[in-house]
Amino acid sequence: MNISGEASKSGVEPGQAEKLGQMLIQSPLLDWAGLMTLAPEVEDPGEVRPVFRNLRLLRDQLESRLGVRLPRLSMGMSQDFQVALMEGATDIRIGSALYRGLI
Repeated sequence: MNISGEASKSGVEPGQAEKLGQMLIQSPLLDWAGLMTLAPEVEDPGEVRPVFRNLRLLRDQLESRLGVRLPRLSMGMSQDFQVALMEGATDIRIGSALYRGLI
């Protein structure tokens, strides 16, 4: 999901999520498990909290409107994963933090 609306990011715009969700539900070979977003790169990780919160709220709205369960929220990277976890992330990407100092 392109929650932040950044032109440099790909992804579905929030306004199109329900339409895409309806198509996914009708596809028997697909297992729609959740949503994913990338936050903008900023100095203060707290600045991206609204992005993560809005993804969680969108997930909640889709679950309610479409009658589906979307347990996974993939959001947060090495610089902001703590904020993502506070907003409900179930999957985080902390690659650079794991390899810091090794390369």
